[in-house]
Amino acid sequence: MTLLQLEIFIAIHDTGSFTKAAESLNLSQSAVSHSLQTLEGELGIALFDRSKREIRMTEAGAAFLPHTREALNQTRIIEQKALSLTQLESGTVKLGCFPSFAANLLPELLVGFQTKYPNIECIVMEGDYYDIANWVKTGVVDIGFSIDPRSELSFDPLFDDSMLVVMSDSHPLKDRPTIAVDGIAEEPYINVGGYEQLLDLILQNTSIRLNVKYHLSNTYSILAIVRAGLGVTLLPSLAIPEEATGIVARPLAPAFNRSIGMVTRSASTLTPAALALMNFSKERIAGKCIRN
Repeated sequence: MTLLQLEIFIAIHDTGSFTKAAESLNLSQSAVSHSLQTLEGELGIALFDRSKREIRMTEAGAAFLPHTREALNQTRIIEQKALSLTQLESGTVKLGCFPSFAANLLPELLVGFQTKYPNIECIVMEGDYYDIANWVKTGVVDIGFSIDPRSELSFDPLFDDSMLVVMSDSHPLKDRPTIAVDGIAEEPYINVGGYEQLLDLILQNTSIRLNVKYHLSNTYSILAIVRAGLGVTLLPSLAIPEEATGIVARPLAPAFNRSIGMVTRSASTLTPAALALMNFSKERIAGKCIRN
């Protein structure tokens, strides 16, 4: 069993194609196919079901996958620790983040980090809270910028982001300094995809049931509905574009904040490059006021 065989196995899973896996690794398709067959022969199990037009991972392959990612991750740690002994700042960091973080904070963070560490490559994946937690857990990414997953994963908080009631600028409640959740219980409500966990926390220990009329996930769609006076919603401050017009956002009463931070399996599983990004993020972001 070789590291290349493991890389090929993961590439086939991640791309869903022998051809795309070969392209991503700069190998021929025949080399990829032969390597996988050799690996399956050595293990004595089939990792993929090739009986149909599409490639499907077998149950054995699914069980093998997380251990393969961990093996390659440990190899990266060894390589980068060896490089760090010769004071070479290099390596690759894989990041997961949610859309509003990617739009508002990530660009400046990456520019600063890559200016300080020009030889460290950053690969970014965007998803919701559930995606990010799963990516960290399975080793797809090294660090996830997200809310506390409240699981066995490690969470290092960076800042708090307040939840706001968002309505049109002609709404009767627009002049109130704060708004309680029960104050919008009868309003047409826009349920925002990906924020269900936060909404559950806001509504816990209450008997309030919101009048959900819309199920949306795109911020621009949500704000268009709000701007037209067709509904209200709850959004984190970071998710509201600064240039948004025709809307008003007021703090919840009592106040509710989502804690944004870095999700990892543990510090011991991070490569030197990932640790460098983690420490840099703490220096640049931790405790700072992101939005007024």
